Amino acid sequence: MSAAPVSPLALLRFLEEVKKRDLERTRRRIAAEKQRKAERRRGTQARPPASRSGCSVVSGEVVDR
Repeated sequence: MSAAPVSPLALLRFLEEVKKRDLERTRRRIAAEKQRKAERRRGTQARPPASRSGCSVVSGEVVDR
């Protein structure tokens, strides 16, 4: 017993739905990557500049590296 033939229009509609889901997933991934990039940028801006003296100040104490 064979299945009934599927019309070209039905196949195209199915393809359209698959492509919509792919596009939505891609857009979510782009948004997530933009969010990660913004968080990294904020984290970099929030960090104090690196010490050039070879030591760091932690809680008011000077710690040699």
